[in-house]
Amino acid sequence: RSECYLGCVHRDTPLEKLRDARKHLETHLSRGHGQLKALVKENFGRFISCKNTIEYIRVTLKHNEKDTSSDSAGTRHIMQSVQEAEQEVLRMWGPLLERQDSADRVRAALGALKRLHWVLAAPPGGGIGAADVDYD
Repeated sequence: RSECYLGCVHRDTPLEKLRDARKHLETHLSRGHGQLKALVKENFGRFISCKNTIEYIRVTLKHNEKDTSSDSAGTRHIMQSVQEAEQEVLRMWGPLLERQDSADRVRAALGALKRLHWVLAAPPGGGIGAADVDYD
């Protein structure tokens, strides 16, 4: 997918500009990776608390699904609380998740650039063109 993007969108992009863009992407990713590490480190307790709360809710819901007594009517309340918590999580962490998706797309493009580095390193007009190959 990344190769297709590079081939279609950057077909006429000069080699030097592609190399500069690759360096920029690498710098951007390393900076973002450091920020992500710091964010996780600073909020590790919150992540663990969220994980434990989610696990508690999952166990409670599973128990209530098996229990057919009227006491299990609290499941509706739990589901509503879970939905509210989910909305709050998306509000708080949505921008981080979007940045993570963006970083993943950049990593994919950078991976394609690295896999195709031999193409970027080739001198213009050097090598064998598709028309020069005898396929018979």
